[in-house]
Amino acid sequence: MLKILEVSIFCLLFGFLSGCASSIVDGEHICTSSTALSAKAPDAPIEVYFSDKAPTRKTTEVGRVLSRAWVIEKGIDELKKQARKLGADAVTNVRYERKFSVDYLQDLYFITGDAVIWQY
Repeated sequence: MLKILEVSIFCLLFGFLSGCASSIVDGEHICTSSTALSAKAPDAPIEVYFSDKAPTRKTTEVGRVLSRAWVIEKGIDELKKQARKLGADAVTNVRYERKFSVDYLQDLYFITGDAVIWQY
């Protein structure tokens, strides 16, 4: 009976902790432009270009964005969210690294990129 209770407690704790870990996502942005742009709508499309591929259009940097996430896809979504706050059209030069986070006491993806607008 005691063994069943121990296993049940372990399963509950493991499920709780792994559920919390999968929801870790945060981000921030830094404006590098002297011109303030209006934020984009929450559903505005943001293109993403990793460091090995550049956009074919000319761009102007408006800021830097970064996110920390347990799952890389969620981290990319957070980059887009931060880019929208800067009024950007895309995030270029996206790089990521998985490393230990002192804040969350576990490995997370640290993802950075340049928020840009298209030049017309």
